[in-house]
Order: sequence, then structure tokens, then C-alpha cells
Amino acid sequence: MKIFSSSSSVKTYQPRQAGLSLLELMIALALSSFLLLGVFQIFNANITSSNLQRAYSRVQENGRIATELIARDIRMTGYWGCKSAAITKAITDAKSPAEAELEAGKFIAIQLDTNDGDFSKEIIPTGTGSITGTDNTTNLKFDSIDVIAGSDILTLKGFIGIPGVKIDSAMVTKADPIQIQGNADIPQGMLMLIADCAGSDVFTNTESDTNGTKFIRHVKTSLAGNKMIDNKEDTLSHVYDSSALLMVAFIKTYFAGTNSAGDSSLYVRSDGINTELVRGITDLQFIYGKDTNGDIAVDTFEVANTSTMEQVRSIRVSIEAQSDSNISNGAPLTRTYTATANVRNKTI
Repeated sequence: MKIFSSSSSVKTYQPRQAGLSLLELMIALALSSFLLLGVFQIFNANITSSNLQRAYSRVQENGRIATELIARDIRMTGYWGCKSAAITKAITDAKSPAEAELEAGKFIAIQLDTNDGDFSKEIIPTGTGSITGTDNTTNLKFDSIDVIAGSDILTLKGFIGIPGVKIDSAMVTKADPIQIQGNADIPQGMLMLIADCAGSDVFTNTESDTNGTKFIRHVKTSLAGNKMIDNKEDTLSHVYDSSALLMVAFIKTYFAGTNSAGDSSLYVRSDGINTELVRGITDLQFIYGKDTNGDIAVDTFEVANTSTMEQVRSIRVSIEAQSDSNISNGAPLTRTYTATANVRNKTI
């Protein structure tokens, strides 16, 4: 009798591996493609949104900084001491430039030698005034910087305080030097103003080392430096005490310009030097709020007019800011920002 082993008699079935059909493979590829396309679109949308937000932030920041820088100086312009408003009214009410100079002279003493070749009335309130403007400039250049065609120019003048510096002690006579406290390297030849509510004096500092001596001097002497205006006498109009304000002159010209590399920016020109303030500024416009009836309130807004600039009480600034890269439709993001600043020293 034969005995069969179960292990040898039982056969197992091994199915054949057939793989994917062409149809299954095409369906899988199609689904994968749709999924990848969706992922790519989401990724691309996130990049576009990020770039747009970055451009918005940059443009908004540039516009805000540019308007604030100009507005701050507009508020400070035309300051001639405690009598600023009275000086402004005297000039505005005057019927001629000679009368304006006479009336303003009751409040502010110009101690500068008008026969000096460097003298110019630009810095004094009875000259071209504290505010001048040019509308829609064409073919204008400041050194190597081209002013953007069609944009406006604004020039502001006045006096501004010296941070950390004040008068240390009262003068005894009108010829005494002005003793100061604080560290301030005030250049020899700098135009200065000292003022209290009795009046004010514009003079040239003749001290060459204000930091070392702690004195500002106003003597009648010949200053050889360029743009240094001699004083006409050694004395001021009256004696000042330690409560008086001591300030230095400024003339600032704001404009939108393009440099040699083709970059557009907001510039300020002071002492013959162009300083780039904010990049991406492609246009600059000014509209002037004028008091036409003498009630210190703005009656109308107009473009720059040299014959009526003494009536200006506020200035509306419009700045066009542009992103530094293309955002949509192959063009950069552009926004316009507008602010109105009050000329405080003409309305108080």
C-alpha cells in the first residue's frame, strides 16, 4: 500500500502579476497633473499676493515719509521769533515792498551788511518771502539731478532751533557775545536769529570755535569765506536774557528728481547740496491755500503765483509714489498721497 504525503499532493496557485493597463495609467497621470496644477496655482497666487503686499507697504511707507518730511518743514517755515505773526501781517498789509520792509523792521532787526557781495534778501522775511514755489517745471536741473518734468518745486525759509543748545546767561550790553550751554559746532558765517517777545535780530556768527569758547559773537568784521555775510555793526537791537531763543537759518528746496541711473526720488536742496530723501517718488505737486481778505483763514487754493505768495496760510502736498518692481499687467504699483499742512507761523 502506498502512502502519499499531503505536502507532495497539494498544489498551490500562483496568480500572474499583470501590472497597470494603459487606461489606468492615463487616468492616474491626468489626476496627478490636475493636482500639481492646483498646487502650482496656489503657490503662484501666494507669491503674487506677497509681492503685492510688499509693494503696497513700500509705496505707502514712502508716501507717508515723504509727505511728513515736507509737512514738518511747512509748519516750521516763516518763523522769526515771538513776533512772527505780527511780521507776517505787516508784510501782507503793506502796499509796497518798501513799506513791507519798513513795517517788518519794527519787529526784526537785520544786522547784516547789505553792501556785502554775499548778501541776499532771500533769507529775510521782506525779501522773496518765506515760501516760494514753481509750478509745472520743465528742463530744470540741480547739478546732476534732473527735476521731473511737470512736477512742482517748493522752497521754504526761516529759522530753526539748535537741539541741546540754549543761552546760558543774560547779556549786559548790546555788544556782548552770546554765552551758550550745550555742544554745538556752529560754523563761522552761519546766519542766526536771536529772539524774544520784544523783538529779534538776524546776524552772522563770527566766532570760529563755538564748541570750545561757548560763545556766539556778532562783531563787525570782514569774513573771507564764500557766502559769509558781514555784520554791519557790533551791537544788537537790545539786550537779551537767557529766556531768548537762539536759532539758525535754513533754506530748503523740495523737488522730485531723476538721477543718472534713472531712479526717481524726493530730494531736498540746502546749502547747494542735493540730498536724496525718499526713493520711488515720481511726481510732486503743491497747491497753496491763500488768505485773500486778511482774516487769517484760507479762502482759496491756487497754484504758485509769485505776486501773492505772502497770502499763503497752508500748503496741500500731493506725492506720487511708485513701487520698484512690476506688480500687475507688467507695470509698477502707483499710488498718490495728499496732505495739507498749516503754515503755523502765519496763522497764530
